[in-house]
Amino acid sequence: MKYYLNVLNTGKYCFFVTPILMIILFTLLKLGKINSSTEVPIWISTLIDWRYSSESFFLVLFIGAVFCILVSLLINTQPIPSREKNRIGKFYNLLANFISNLILFWAGLFAAWSIFSPFIEFVNPIDRQEFFAIALIISAIIVNYTIIRLKHIVIKG
Repeated sequence: MKYYLNVLNTGKYCFFVTPILMIILFTLLKLGKINSSTEVPIWISTLIDWRYSSESFFLVLFIGAVFCILVSLLINTQPIPSREKNRIGKFYNLLANFISNLILFWAGLFAAWSIFSPFIEFVNPIDRQEFFAIALIISAIIVNYTIIRLKHIVIKG
């Protein structure tokens, strides 16, 4: 249980990015500062499009999987001292935290979307958004645990 809470604790900032942005949007809408036809500067819309695109999400997952396979092959095929294996193994910790934080970011997106879509007229609800938020939180924990287990299997043989 402590491990699961640690994963959620390290990813809490990633999880709360979208809810904070939605709170700001909701507040500005209620104050009348913006509406659905407000123009957004191109650099902001480019940043938002890049961060919230499913292609960038899957690209990061694919690159992480490729690096994980390459590091596993390197450790298993090359004669590396155990001390150096442990240093290389820290890559798995970095990858596990990075990917679980990415998944928690998307869980925060679905959570914020499910909370604020009834109140903001131009934010359309997504089918089963509450289910996806919970499923992604569970997936983040499972992915983190799996990558760390893979590290132990690869390093210890």
